[in-house]
Amino acid sequence: MAGKSPTEAVRDLQIELNKLISHVDGIKDEIRRASLLEIRERLTKLEPTLETLDIPAVLVQLGVLQEQIAELKKWRDESARRVFQVGLLFGGSLLTLGIQLAVLFLKK
Repeated sequence: MAGKSPTEAVRDLQIELNKLISHVDGIKDEIRRASLLEIRERLTKLEPTLETLDIPAVLVQLGVLQEQIAELKKWRDESARRVFQVGLLFGGSLLTLGIQLAVLFLKK
């Protein structure tokens, strides 16, 4: 029993390759259809929400929130600066008190 000639083997492989290519193309089509159906379902669920959403009002609210955040950051920075100033004043007062006590004891 003689083996297949190289030409016959190549032809058989070409036939198998064509079958595999068509099978892969079918799988790709199924994936695309499944993705499209999934996307369509999501859009169907989001449609009522998108219809009731007032985008200009949301943008105004977003602007207000950004302004409030900027105000809070500014307030936080001022607060930190005040805490530092109070600390310096307290430290200076303690230093002055210490010097006055030292001068008082030195005079006696």
